[in-house]
Amino acid sequence: MQAKGRIHWLAVLAGTLLDNVLSLLIGGIAISITPDIGQGSYFTSTAATVTWVLLVLCTVAGGWLAGRIAKHERFLHGFMVGGFGIVLLLLNSWLGGQVTLDQLALVFVAAGLAGLAGYSSRWMPARERK
Repeated sequence: MQAKGRIHWLAVLAGTLLDNVLSLLIGGIAISITPDIGQGSYFTSTAATVTWVLLVLCTVAGGWLAGRIAKHERFLHGFMVGGFGIVLLLLNSWLGGQVTLDQLALVFVAAGLAGLAGYSSRWMPARERK
């Protein structure tokens, strides 16, 4: 067991992996249904809005998993899963990709919600407390 105050990188990696796998799956399904879903604003159609809500929920699930595995400093571990999304967005922008304001806002909202999900992972169902 790691000492308190240390980051459990395996937990962050597992949460990030879950986030990315679920996001790729949902993104692939969304593109197969609506091929022009990534064009323009993300809130122009119902399909785009539903897709982005699901993608934020993927980051939340990854944050919850990271907090659950870490067992200490759960908010930090959950937030770091969303933090990787921020880093990837900045890297995409640096490499010449176009980053819109709604993309930036969604990534920061997802990171905050992932942190809260990591924090909430400390509560266990009554049957697991024994």
